[in-house]
Amino acid sequence: MSDKTQKFYGVKITDDTGLVYYTEVAVKNDLKHTINIQTHIPINSKFPYHTRIGKPSYWSGTITGAFENNKNTECEHDYEFGDTEYRINFVEWLHNGLVKTLYLSESFVMPVVILSEISIETDGTIDDPVVKTTFQCEQCDERIK
Repeated sequence: MSDKTQKFYGVKITDDTGLVYYTEVAVKNDLKHTINIQTHIPINSKFPYHTRIGKPSYWSGTITGAFENNKNTECEHDYEFGDTEYRINFVEWLHNGLVKTLYLSESFVMPVVILSEISIETDGTIDDPVVKTTFQCEQCDERIK
């Protein structure tokens, strides 16, 4: 499979350690864009008016995916399912304090900070073949174009 013909699909995340984690398994993104706006409801007015306060304009959200081991495979689209050590290392790497670069598509890439809680969801145990990891993040600099 040629990487040049493969369209990006999934979630990829990296940081200054050089490690790259990628998945296209059980991906779910719940994103929101935030600005600081205040609504004013005047006394004798039918409609409210709005004031944008300051410059905040950033993305945040929750990312979920089954980040399974694809480091020892021929390409990043092949996975070794059920690697518990890989999963634990991924969670601990997410919380290493470094800014991450989050790829959600070829044209939606941004630096993010991983927030305080990361959850692992299983139907049984952490050794199940597929385990979903969920983390929250906030954009911390301009999107990468």
